[in-house]
Amino acid sequence: MVKKLLMTLCLLVVSLYSLVACQNVASNVAIDVLNEVKSIFESEITTDIVLPKTITCDDLSFAINYETDSDLLRIVDETDGYLLRVDKTPRDVSTTITVSFVYDGQTYEEVCDVLISGQIDDSTLIVTDTTATDLNTDTTVSKGSYYNDYLEVALYIVAFNELPDNYYDREYFYEHYNDYTPENMMSCAGGRFYNREGLLPSNDTYYECDILYQGGGTGRRGSKRVVYSLETLCVYYTDDHYNSFITIYDYGNSSEYANLYL
Repeated sequence: MVKKLLMTLCLLVVSLYSLVACQNVASNVAIDVLNEVKSIFESEITTDIVLPKTITCDDLSFAINYETDSDLLRIVDETDGYLLRVDKTPRDVSTTITVSFVYDGQTYEEVCDVLISGQIDDSTLIVTDTTATDLNTDTTVSKGSYYNDYLEVALYIVAFNELPDNYYDREYFYEHYNDYTPENMMSCAGGRFYNREGLLPSNDTYYECDILYQGGGTGRRGSKRVVYSLETLCVYYTDDHYNSFITIYDYGNSSEYANLYL
């Protein structure tokens, strides 16, 4: 009886040892894979890069998943890998990308720090995380404040890669436009602009927003718009509902950086 019990205990110890050893091997492999992926983000990101779909370690191939909540980054599934699209920004921005993969039935995950380097070398723009000034037009904006003048909105877009907080999507705007006051400056973000007139460069994805909407109880948005691309930070203004445009900022479609105020 005692002998059988001892044998059972020995088998249990061996099984536990084997389990721990396997877990250690799996853990070491996972660490190696994660370290290899993390090394991709050790350098500052200044332009689009290709992320590998698989990582090979110890003759094993692991499918890698990437996720990010950053407004400046987009992950596009392509044949040869995931294309990490980086929108232009005039300032350095710290963000994260979550990397994960499955090994031996267990999911391993790592949050990688990512530094997006400012890609705009323009001495007329003074941009921090909270304020921006354009020396050409003596325009200054602060993150979180409300604006509906076209130069202020354009500068806000370039500096912070988003619209001011007083802009709402089309559905919300048409449900609440009667809430407009001069203080809250409620304005319509509009949505995609498809450049059907063909007056803007064709190699961009554009969005539009209202300018100087002043209420009135009908929701009529007027003819003034800012049209912009967050990918290249090109911003245009029209006061005749897309029949003509002036260029406010062009950091992507011209051969040289240009600020053209007309």
